[in-house]
Amino acid sequence: MKKLYVALDKLEPLEREILERYYILDQSLGEIACDSDKSYYQFARIKKKALEKLKTLM
Repeated sequence: MKKLYVALDKLEPLEREILERYYILDQSLGEIACDSDKSYYQFARIKKKALEKLKTLM
């Protein structure tokens, strides 16, 4: 569990926010995109890259 938090701290703030809202707050990427100036597809790419980063960090 500690490794996860250490890895999350190394992500960019936007990447971490997207993962927290998607996995912890159970919001869809569409809901997250509605609150921002970025599109659904931009958030999907950011989420994918953030997950790849987490895998390499762990």
